[in-house]
Amino acid sequence: LEVRLVATEKARGSMEEVYERLRPVVPGAMERPPAWWDRVLKDRDGGTLRAVVSDGKAAVGYASYRVDASWGYRGPDNRLSISELLAVSPAAHAALWRYVFGVDLVGTVSAYNRPPDDPLEWLVTDRRALRRRINDAVWLRLVDLGAALRARAWTNPVKVVIGITDPWCPWNEGAWALEAGPDGAEVDRGAGNPDLVMSAASLASVYLGGHRLATLAHAGLVRENNPGAVRALDLALAWDRAPWTVAMF
Repeated sequence: LEVRLVATEKARGSMEEVYERLRPVVPGAMERPPAWWDRVLKDRDGGTLRAVVSDGKAAVGYASYRVDASWGYRGPDNRLSISELLAVSPAAHAALWRYVFGVDLVGTVSAYNRPPDDPLEWLVTDRRALRRRINDAVWLRLVDLGAALRARAWTNPVKVVIGITDPWCPWNEGAWALEAGPDGAEVDRGAGNPDLVMSAASLASVYLGGHRLATLAHAGLVRENNPGAVRALDLALAWDRAPWTVAMF
């Protein structure tokens, strides 16, 4: 892999390619139309740098960053701030971090808006040297519950009837019969006693796979009527990537 600095106007195509390869596999990632890319790449003072990593055939990652000059009592203490760092493979991810950590005369490296499951802490020698601050960034509202359940990808097979309460969107209220798996989902209005009951807000919290349904059940936000229903739906909702919205809005 090769990491090199590229002028913004030449880096755009590579950045768009990397972003589009990642977007379908990262829950919460959104489309970036050309106007949005114009805004992302706008550099008022010319201080933003673009590093692109390639595998010899195509771009596999990029980092947008700037270096702010600072001088401490022991010498240079510049600060490198990363606005975006995306990679389509573990090797590209490691190469980009190795690159930014290797920029000379830098005392502090900071990165804005990183995914909650960023593997960086497993790449460094001293994990305690990292300082992480967690903020909420992705809020989800299920307006059309049936359509949302049909559109989602499912990790494991599940067949349950979910009771939903939703005072703000009353058309979502009631029992929903869900039969889903890796091949898709069938959703219909259910009947009888649901296997588990929760609010639409609770379902939205686990919809992208970032939180465990079992955790909500332990907090009293999910009522299980049939033993095993929470575990079955929990396993079906699980995903291998944490939700992350790269594009702020």
